[in-house]
Amino acid sequence: MVPPPVAGGFNFSLTSLPYRKKERLPSFTARCGVGDAVRGQPSCRGVVGAAVAGLLLRGMASAGAPPPRYEVSPTSVQVTLAQPPPGSWQSLITIQRGRASPNEVVRYSVLGDFVSPDGRTLPRQYIVIQNEYGDPAASSDVVVLAARDAEASFTVVVRPEAWYDDNQPGLWRYAGIYSGYLISNVCGINPYTGCGAVPIQLTVDLRPYQQLEVNPSGFSITALLGIGVYQSAEAVTVTVRANHREWQLRQAYVAPARVGSNPSQTIPLSRLAASEDGGPYQPVPTQERVWLGGAAFSEPRLVSRSVRLQVEVTLADSPGTYTGRMDLTLESTS
Repeated sequence: MVPPPVAGGFNFSLTSLPYRKKERLPSFTARCGVGDAVRGQPSCRGVVGAAVAGLLLRGMASAGAPPPRYEVSPTSVQVTLAQPPPGSWQSLITIQRGRASPNEVVRYSVLGDFVSPDGRTLPRQYIVIQNEYGDPAASSDVVVLAARDAEASFTVVVRPEAWYDDNQPGLWRYAGIYSGYLISNVCGINPYTGCGAVPIQLTVDLRPYQQLEVNPSGFSITALLGIGVYQSAEAVTVTVRANHREWQLRQAYVAPARVGSNPSQTIPLSRLAASEDGGPYQPVPTQERVWLGGAAFSEPRLVSRSVRLQVEVTLADSPGTYTGRMDLTLESTS
């Protein structure tokens, strides 16, 4: 029987509903991703509300909520690469199955290429997962927890090739911070599914690097037959390796001195010429100069020059062997 209306109020009635056991909201990510739900994909219609409700309920969960199906640690890893190969860089991760979890196989994969804030990429094949079961390291579908195991560990490896572009010999990858994810087959990319095997964020910090190599360290010229033009016994190879373009190489020639002379007998720089990479001989500069620079190249790359010296010997020069060198300074311009 409905109560009579109350002046200035509202009609209402209470109905005792039968008790229903709480049911867990279905996982919307099993049918669609968050982005699909927001965009209203046909397969996602009617689940956006469930998605939002699920997120709210999880945020309000009490301490007595059931534990996640898996525990993964750590879920955020940073690998710093300060020196180029040889060697790779790695980080150990553990995964543990919850008591109520099914005996399912858990696999992890690298989710696409890693990206730096300025849009440069680190290809996913240079980041691999190595499990403890002896399988080959790979970037996708690597078993990290077998169905029979309650706990296991796996290693995330950044391969040495991360420094280079192996499709274009001589090119180096830009220094920078590259970020990406490893995702599991049981959780996917959505970290709110409650399954615990959440995406692992991996950051690869490729530090700026530059190196100068000179071989041999100097020139040797033997002049025994009097007046004439003599060339160094071998060329000096100068190599600069850098993963950025903000560098320059300063060069200054040192006058060749006769071995064993005392006081030192030298040939002035005005009578020296140099050939680079087999080209014609040109007079050497008599003052220090900027010889090479990374700004001259569109990408970081290995830069190498081969230099051979030539001297003009006069009656003023004593016969003998003369040694000289280039003083080289590699410096950053940033």
